[in-house]
Amino acid sequence: MRIVSLGDSVTLSYGGDRSPWVSHSWPAILGRILSSNLGEEVEVVNSGVNGDTTRLALARIDRDVFQHNPDLLIVMFGLNDALSLHRGLSLEEYENNLRLIVELASYRGIRVVLMTPNPVTEKFERYSSGRGLARLLKYVEAVRRVAGECGAKLVDVFKLCQGDEYYRSLMRDGIHPDYTSQGVLANYVASEISPLLGGPRIPQVRLHKLVRVWLDDMYNAFTDITRWGGKFYVTFRVGTAHFMPEAPDGRIAILESSDLASWRRTAVLEVRGWDARDPKLLALGGRLLLYTPCWSPERRVHETFAFYTSDGECWEGPINCGEYVFWRPRRFG
Repeated sequence: MRIVSLGDSVTLSYGGDRSPWVSHSWPAILGRILSSNLGEEVEVVNSGVNGDTTRLALARIDRDVFQHNPDLLIVMFGLNDALSLHRGLSLEEYENNLRLIVELASYRGIRVVLMTPNPVTEKFERYSSGRGLARLLKYVEAVRRVAGECGAKLVDVFKLCQGDEYYRSLMRDGIHPDYTSQGVLANYVASEISPLLGGPRIPQVRLHKLVRVWLDDMYNAFTDITRWGGKFYVTFRVGTAHFMPEAPDGRIAILESSDLASWRRTAVLEVRGWDARDPKLLALGGRLLLYTPCWSPERRVHETFAFYTSDGECWEGPINCGEYVFWRPRRFG
C-alpha cells in the first residue's frame, strides 16, 4: 500500500528534506505504525515542501502525488496559506484549492484524508500582528467544511493540540511541532485512518510529560520499553559511537521503574567479542526475554543472542540464537 502525504514544512517535518532526521518525521513513523498493524508493507511518500501553500501544491500535484499512484492521499495545509506575509492566500482561495485537490484525487480513485493545521502559540513571531490563532482558526474551519462536503476523512490536528497545553508547548518556534511531537502526531493519524484502510483500531497515545530516565556521556540509542511483573523496563544500547565495525563497542543497559518517574539501572549485559545492538524485550510466561542482534568485528557477521530473567534482577545468558537478526520478536499462539 502506498500513501502520499502532501503538505508544507510540518509535513516535511523536523530538520528539512536533506536532514537525517527526516526518517523520524511523522509521515515516516506513520508508515512504520501502519505496516506493523495492517499486516502489509505501507509506504508513506513525504511530499511536504517548506513554505508551501495549497496554490503551490496544485502546481506540483501531478509530479508529487499522482505519479506515485497512491492508494491514499493525506493533505495538510493552512499555516502558510493563512499566516505567510508573502505567500498567504485568501480564505476563499484556500477553501477552493482544498476542494479541487480532493476532487482531482477522487477522480483518480484515490481516497483523501484532510488534516487541519496545528495551532500556533505566542512564540510565533507574527502571532500578535493579526496573523495568529484567530486568523488561523478560520482556515481550520474551512478544512472541516470541505471534508464534510466532499466526504473526505477529517483528522483534526488543531483540536488535538489546542485542547492540550503540553502539546502546545512542543511547538518549538510557536508554529512547528518539535522532534518529540512527531511520534505523537504519527500515532494520532494512524489511530484515525487505520479503520479506513481495513486495519484495527490503533490506541491513541496521550503524551503527558517527558521524563529523563538516564543521562551519561555515552552514546545511548535503540530504546525499547515493556511492562512485566508489575514494573516497567527500559533497555538500550550503550556505546561510544553509533557503529564501530572494527570494535565490539556496544553493551545493553536495563533500567527498571515502578512508577515511570524514578528509574534505576539493574543490569548491563555484554556479549564478549560482539557489538551488542538494538535490544528488544519480550515477556513470555514467567520470564522477561531480551534479544540483541550483535555484530562480530572478527567474523563480519550478525548473530542474535538472548538473555532472560525470572526476577528482574539476575539475567541469564547470552544464548546464541543463530545467524539471524531478531528485529521484533513476537509471541504467536
